[in-house]
Amino acid sequence: MARLLLIRHGRTEANAKGVLAGRSDHPLDEVGVRDVRVLASHLSGLAPEFVATSPVARARQTAAILTEGAGWTCPVRVDDDVAECDYGTWAGRSLVSLSSEPGWRTVVDNPPEAVFPGGETMAEMFRRTAQAARRIAAEVGDGAAVVVSHGDPLRAIVADLMGLPHRLFHSLVISPASMTVLVQDAATWRVQTLNWRPDKPWGLGSSAGRHLGGDTQ
Repeated sequence: MARLLLIRHGRTEANAKGVLAGRSDHPLDEVGVRDVRVLASHLSGLAPEFVATSPVARARQTAAILTEGAGWTCPVRVDDDVAECDYGTWAGRSLVSLSSEPGWRTVVDNPPEAVFPGGETMAEMFRRTAQAARRIAAEVGDGAAVVVSHGDPLRAIVADLMGLPHRLFHSLVISPASMTVLVQDAATWRVQTLNWRPDKPWGLGSSAGRHLGGDTQ
């Protein structure tokens, strides 16, 4: 029975300002570092087989803080297949400005058809993250693995493993410094925990900016 602990990186200044960071390097801000440390303090009893992290700096920083804070001794490895979506020329722009782009309504209403200028398609992101999650689960067998990534890739993984239509994946809220736990029982995946944060155990908080990049709080 494999367990996947999906952890979104902590908050960055780009998150706080409603900017689509994409794959550019934005370090965690003071709030982000604090929130990840608090999350790590609740995970010391876990013994994952390994931590797979997105290559983007804010995810690698989050993985390092988690590993040290929780006292894990397992390997931490970069996995390109759980990287942030490549938003192409949209990266670095505010979500407010992007909402006037011709392709925005496709992103919101029919994500599988979304194409980012100079980047990847949402369908490509769905495929690579799903393959990564299944590969990681197969590798750990009856153990647990931690995946540190970003809002859209993590939502995509949850949607795929739970059989949720990809066009509805924006309905899932994955907040910065949150943990979502999926458990595999034979061929069935179950959500054990969704979007859990120690400071917001009931899932309270903003879901603003959920389309692209995830919510900000």
